[in-house]
Amino acid sequence: MKLQLTYCPVQEVGFLQILCSRKYFRAIWLCSLTAFIMMITYHLSEFRGKNFVGGKFNHAVSLLIKNSSSRNTSLIGNPSLDIKLRSTIVQNTTKDGTRYDCHRWCHKTNTVGSKYFLSGVLLVRIYSSDLAKLSTRELLQWLYYLKYAGFEHVYVYDAYVYKNESQKNALEFLVKEGFVTYVDWSHKAFPYSITGTQESAYQHCVKTWGKKSNWQASIDIDEYPFCPEDTKPNFIQRFIANFSREQPSVSQITMRNFLFLGKPFSDKERPLLIDRLKRRTHAPANDLVKPIYKTSHIKRSHVHHHDLAHGFSEDADEILDYDDNDYKTTYEIEKSTRYSFYYRNFFHNKTTEMAYHIKQNEIRSVVASQFWNTLQNDPFNFTKTVKDVDVDVMIITTSRHISLPDGNNPRFLTQVLWQFFQILNSPETSELPWKVGLSICNVDPKPYEEAKNFSSLVHYIQRYSVETDLPAVHIKDKEKQDYAFCLEKSLKSRPRYSLLVEDDAFPHPQLFQALYYHIVEKKRVMGSRLQTNNVLFYKLYHPERLQGFWSLEPERFPELFSFGCLCGTCVTCLINYLLYSRENRTTGLHNFFNTWVWVVFYFTLAAFLIGRPHLMQLRYLSKYFFTVGPTPSCCTPGMLFVAEKATHWVNYMKSHTCGVNYGKDTMLDDYRKKFKVQGLIVQPNLFTHIGFYSSLSEKLLGPSLMYYPPWFPLY
Repeated sequence: MKLQLTYCPVQEVGFLQILCSRKYFRAIWLCSLTAFIMMITYHLSEFRGKNFVGGKFNHAVSLLIKNSSSRNTSLIGNPSLDIKLRSTIVQNTTKDGTRYDCHRWCHKTNTVGSKYFLSGVLLVRIYSSDLAKLSTRELLQWLYYLKYAGFEHVYVYDAYVYKNESQKNALEFLVKEGFVTYVDWSHKAFPYSITGTQESAYQHCVKTWGKKSNWQASIDIDEYPFCPEDTKPNFIQRFIANFSREQPSVSQITMRNFLFLGKPFSDKERPLLIDRLKRRTHAPANDLVKPIYKTSHIKRSHVHHHDLAHGFSEDADEILDYDDNDYKTTYEIEKSTRYSFYYRNFFHNKTTEMAYHIKQNEIRSVVASQFWNTLQNDPFNFTKTVKDVDVDVMIITTSRHISLPDGNNPRFLTQVLWQFFQILNSPETSELPWKVGLSICNVDPKPYEEAKNFSSLVHYIQRYSVETDLPAVHIKDKEKQDYAFCLEKSLKSRPRYSLLVEDDAFPHPQLFQALYYHIVEKKRVMGSRLQTNNVLFYKLYHPERLQGFWSLEPERFPELFSFGCLCGTCVTCLINYLLYSRENRTTGLHNFFNTWVWVVFYFTLAAFLIGRPHLMQLRYLSKYFFTVGPTPSCCTPGMLFVAEKATHWVNYMKSHTCGVNYGKDTMLDDYRKKFKVQGLIVQPNLFTHIGFYSSLSEKLLGPSLMYYPPWFPLY
């Protein structure tokens, strides 16, 4: 018998191998995922609750609005103002015995026989079953608060349903005093409707007494205007005077609302409505506003925004004296996380953010204007001499009837032409075999000096030779007609492609290099594998807010899963290489698969939370990373049309009409389906939309629609 001693080497187990063992692996990844989600939740709640922008609210005026629940009858008030009101309460009684709360300042004389600087209009119904329990006492308190704020007259439209609800007797002494005009609106009270009851009352007031007031506000009995920096009597008159002096073209100032919530104090203990609640929302509760407006500039009255015949509307919470460097740093961080779930809003409110966009636009327009002024000293034209072009760039332009804080217009056309000049004169574009022409198509029926100033530099087309009164057509149909006109003019130069650009679409520096590679070179290399014979257009811009993974577009979820698989496979292979010995790599397939599943899941979730618009920015690294695929619906700021296919599309536009919910982009979708032509999109965007003011709605756009990619110049 042989006795043998077998040596069994003990394998040293490292710390990383223990952590990545099957026993601990799932627990570790689960904890990491939980910590990741908690971190996101923490930052979202933290940044929504804080203001990271240092600005002065010297003139901010907002609305405090009560919570109209049966239990939470609300108080609306400014704490510093409440002290003053409580200290000056005196009791008064009307002729019919109704007691109301008054103050020493409420006995000031009213403006009689002259034009009011500020008046108010109220539609009200006081009834016993009101869940908010608002009574005649609260109505009188509200009227005296308006007198304190600076209202010189109030038009009260009493929409009572039953005769015992009428407030005529209760308001009689204020009518004799000259502070109130009472209007019996019971014939419009039932059945109630916003248009037939409320908006008709506002419209009647403007039509009947509009000439007696310079400014007017339409607010409700449970809405109290306040100014945090000014709580003295007549504060709202001072605000309007200062605001209109700084922005004379503003015809409507909108007040945002803050809610007062919580259990109210007893009305016996605290008779003033604005003294019954002490908790309010730290920020505006929603996007609803109430207007202060010039009565002579109103075309049609509504509840929240009136249609203006002249001027434009601006929010009251305008931020003054801000620091440009702070805003730039803030937005550099914010822009990288917009349109993702991990989104930090560093701006205090929409007005602050819009102020940043307007400031950036002002700086860009100044730089572009200085560039064009230097060229006037050495005149030359850079596109008029180009003939037999391959690509004809047609910029469609119209004026914006808006005055910015510096007194100038936005000058979008000046900026876009400046960028095109830089692109067309760059060495990279000059090396391309394409010949590019540039034209301006002015579709404004009124004189438009900004466009006319460039007529000596570029090919200039003007649709209307003299100032013209347009026929009564819908604004979207006029936009379609202008688009068809400009495209038809571009096709007359017989190019291979017509690039139609709206005047607020800022082009990417590598615009033509990317287009040439994907339209010409890639087709030449891949040959018949690219089916582009039936292509009508290439879309070069799609709004970032519509580019997310959560979409009905068929390629979005495969993109998300592919990203997770690619990153997950690479990381899993790296883990397998670093943590397992060569002998164990072939036997650890089960562990490899488990690791791969969790890592893929992690990167897929991370990509979804980061957002597709931000991952797409990686493609800007090279023109080879751009993609061309089926186009989604919506939006035409930059469109490259294939000339031989576009003529039929122009004729189709001429023979069809656009309307309220049917714009030219929707018409283009219908055309593609009807005639079975193809539309493609180049991603990421080759244009950035810099227009913060819509020429269609004649309103400022929401600042959340503005997005600056990494290549876009910020100052």
